[in-house]
Amino acid sequence: MAFCIAGMFVGDCTVSNPESVSISYPNFISDINNVGGKIKSNL
Repeated sequence: MAFCIAGMFVGDCTVSNPESVSISYPNFISDINNVGGKIKSNL
């Protein structure tokens, strides 16, 4: 997740274990949306 912001400038970013977001970085989805990222679920 830490490199997703940088990765957005060169292409797509994939978070392998998205369930960990709620524990390690609860505002991750909100922060990505705030910088113009788009979240897509593969569920």
